[in-house]
Amino acid sequence: FNRTEGNYGIVSFKLDDFSSFEMKHIVDDDVRAAAFVEGSYYALVYVDGNPAEIASYDIATGNKETVMETTATFVDMIYDYSTRSLLLAQYDYPNSLLVKYDLTTKEFTTLCTFDFSMFAVAADLQGNIYTADLSGDIYKVNRETYELTTVASTGHNATTAAQRSLDFDMNTGKLYFLANGSWAGTYLFEIDPEAGTSTAIGGMQSNLYVGIYTGYTNATPESPAAPAALTVTPAA
Repeated sequence: FNRTEGNYGIVSFKLDDFSSFEMKHIVDDDVRAAAFVEGSYYALVYVDGNPAEIASYDIATGNKETVMETTATFVDMIYDYSTRSLLLAQYDYPNSLLVKYDLTTKEFTTLCTFDFSMFAVAADLQGNIYTADLSGDIYKVNRETYELTTVASTGHNATTAAQRSLDFDMNTGKLYFLANGSWAGTYLFEIDPEAGTSTAIGGMQSNLYVGIYTGYTNATPESPAAPAALTVTPAA
């Protein structure tokens, strides 16, 4: 999602050249976090500067449906294919929570509390969880104990006002990290979790984004055909 004022909407850009975007659907809502869920984008929508609802946007038409009202300060979310649920990072000063939302039962479960602020979350097909903090460090989360192991560092620091987003590319095994700056711009990093390396791909100084989705081709026919393209929603 592009959440730059005047450019709110669902957009796409190339993973290997983060310098421009293509608008797919104009969305008038102030989206602060989003995740692609088998044909739709689930998104946290703010109204008058406060969290108000989780909505879904059809990726083909852009049509919106309200899923629920909420006042929770979720900062990122991802679809976990292994449990068919949403995993959400929730800011809970001075710490953060990892929360599961069961799409079938509509129930929230707090999985753990992190001792410091995690502002992005991702998961692979096996249910392995990754997270990122405000210092731009990427971690793997032990699914049993929820202990953290450092994967790589991007070196991109930000304040709590800056949204971040993380996705695991099922096609390549790489992580992609969207880091919005504290004052302006968004930067894209590719992380190789096996090698423990981070590579800066590029940045856009005048746009803010949330809800990165790298395009898992087996998830839905509407997914991009090649991993060189992804859809994100800019944050407001």
